[in-house]
Amino acid sequence: MRKPNIELLCDSHHGVYIPQIMIHRLKDNGWRNIPINAVEELSNPDNENYWETWEEVLNNAEWHDESTSQVFKLHHDGDLFAVCPESCTPQEYHNIYGEYPEWYLAEEEA
Repeated sequence: MRKPNIELLCDSHHGVYIPQIMIHRLKDNGWRNIPINAVEELSNPDNENYWETWEEVLNNAEWHDESTSQVFKLHHDGDLFAVCPESCTPQEYHNIYGEYPEWYLAEEEA
């Protein structure tokens, strides 16, 4: 069964603790490309490299759905989402990123 293109993973009421909460969930659920030191660095928001490490996780982490070939990436804008940009409709893409995908704009211009 195909997963939704956008899935809420953690809402914004967790604030600065989202990275601390989510790093364990991401690793336990098979997300890839997470830095080796991420669990340690994200164990406390007061750690010196907390936000730098979280940014690295956001920029690199992926979850691959083997049954559908969807590849999900993280998007943190208050709430934390798992997003499959390649599967998003133009409106879904716009709702999450605030702009339309390049392929959609190219079709509109043609």
